Amino acid sequence: MAYFCHPLDDVVLDTVPSKTVADFARKDGGEKELESQRERVGSKEGEVLTAKEHLGRRLKVTYGLKE
Repeated sequence: MAYFCHPLDDVVLDTVPSKTVADFARKDGGEKELESQRERVGSKEGEVLTAKEHLGRRLKVTYGLKE
């Protein structure tokens, strides 16, 4: 779970290597589930966003806001 408390707009958000996520992806259907989550929020595997881009996407998904 990610928690942000007023990050600066240009802060780069990148993933932290996680054995738990890697193990989940290897399980039957795990990779498909992760891909489904990426599609739902409009991200691509390996894509790195800034805090502002992340917030914009979350607002768009949650409230249907236009960019």
